[in-house]
Amino acid sequence: MREVRKNIVVHDKTKKNPLTNKAMMNKLNPFAKKKAEMIAKIDKERNAKRAATIKAKKSKAGKLSKSKRTKTWADL
Repeated sequence: MREVRKNIVVHDKTKKNPLTNKAMMNKLNPFAKKKAEMIAKIDKERNAKRAATIKAKKSKAGKLSKSKRTKTWADL
C-alpha cells in the first residue's frame, strides 16, 4: 500500500485577473511589459511638452501675445 500524498497543489485556488495582475499579464502576453514601458515613455514626453507650453504661455512674451490677440478680437 502506498503512502498518502501531502502538499500537492493541483492549481491556484483563485484565478488571477491579468488586467490587474502584471505577472499574469506578462505570462499571457510577453509584449505587455514592453508596451507598458513605451506608453510610460510617451506619457512622460507628452507631460514635459505640455509643461513647456504652459510655461511659455505664462512667460512675459506669452502674456504679451495673448493681450495682442485679445485686443484684436475686442476691436472687431
